[in-house]
Amino acid sequence: MNIRKNKTGLFALVAILLLGSVALAVTLSDPLLSDHPFLKALYEKFQLNQEKSSPDKVYLHFDKTLYKPGESIWISAYVRDARSLKPSKNSDIVYVELINPRGAVEKSIRLIAQNGQAAGDFQLAANAKGGTYKLKAYTKWQKNTNEFFEREIQVQAVVLPNLNMKLEFERDAYGPGVKAHAELSLESLDKQALKNHDFSYVASFDGKE
Repeated sequence: MNIRKNKTGLFALVAILLLGSVALAVTLSDPLLSDHPFLKALYEKFQLNQEKSSPDKVYLHFDKTLYKPGESIWISAYVRDARSLKPSKNSDIVYVELINPRGAVEKSIRLIAQNGQAAGDFQLAANAKGGTYKLKAYTKWQKNTNEFFEREIQVQAVVLPNLNMKLEFERDAYGPGVKAHAELSLESLDKQALKNHDFSYVASFDGKE
């Protein structure tokens, strides 16, 4: 039996286990590595493998969550190392997709991240359909893992009433056989009384007109 060879193999195994468990606490200047070139080389390979396999994490920040057709959706993108939460060294391009309520990609853009941060916008069409849209963001690295950032937003046209209407009854409650009297006030949006306009109304009680 080659005792020296077995000791070397055992030492290497212990070194690998040691690096795997305390890699975050050891640096290249540590005496343990400085005195043992084999450990130092093993540690450098371990660190290189960690950097290559460290996953990206993308997050989008919106200026708001409710938009009208024709508005711009302004976004800020953050690309981070999922382990350290520091700016990612793997990716500097963020792909962002605007997905319409039907599930189809309406638009897509590419943002260049500097020091893990980027910004951009989507211009909604003036005739954009209302509904729930989705923004999807990812890096090229993330396409290998299918771990995307997704967030829903609402697009809705704001419909303002053409008139200000107010209906007031003389009493809060009426008994059987009592005639109900109400006053209807119609004004334009600039608080002017409506005049010289014909209108019709329908009164219903207990589901009957």
